[in-house]
Amino acid sequence: MYKIWSNEITQDVLDEEKEMYLNDNPEMEDEVTDDLYWDLAYERVQNEFEDEICNLNVNMTGEIFLMGTLERWDGAHAAYKPLGTKNIGDAIKNAVGCFDGDNTFEIGIEDGKLLIKQWGHDNPTSPSVFEFRSVQDYKTLEDMIFAEDSDSHKTMLSHSISPAKQVCDVYGWDLSLTFNERED
Repeated sequence: MYKIWSNEITQDVLDEEKEMYLNDNPEMEDEVTDDLYWDLAYERVQNEFEDEICNLNVNMTGEIFLMGTLERWDGAHAAYKPLGTKNIGDAIKNAVGCFDGDNTFEIGIEDGKLLIKQWGHDNPTSPSVFEFRSVQDYKTLEDMIFAEDSDSHKTMLSHSISPAKQVCDVYGWDLSLTFNERED
C-alpha cells in the first residue's frame, strides 16, 4: 500500500516529538509531561493531513463518492456516500468528516484503488473500508442512480472510475506496483 496519511499516533511518533522538543528545549526535560508530546503529535498529524489535502488539489471530471463496507457493532453493511466535490483533496477531507467520534484513519492506494480505512469504537479490529470513485457519464451520483434505476455495486462501478491514477501522478508513484505486494 502507498500510504498517503494516517492519524494513528504510534510510540515512534511520540518518541520523535519528544526528541525534537527536547533538542529545542533541553532545560525542560524534567518538567514536561507526556500530555505535551501527545498534543505535539496530534498537531503534527493534523498538519500532515492539511498538507495532503493541498497536495491532492486535483479535480476529476465527475463527482467523487465513497462505496464500500461499513463495519459496525451489529455487523457489516454495504454503503455509499456522495462527497459533494470533484476535487480529490476535498473528497478526502469530506470522507474523514463522515465518521463520528474518535476514529483511526488510514488513506492510501492499494490494489489500484484509492481507499480510506476507518477503525473506531464500533469496529476496533475490523476496519470499515471505502473506495473513492468518480462518476462518469453523469453529472452526480444521484443523477446516475436515478437514470440507471439502480444503486448496485455493479452499476456504480460501471459508471465511475478510480482517482488512484491521478493520486499516483501527484506523488510520482507507479500505479502498477499497487496491485502487488511491495515493501514500503
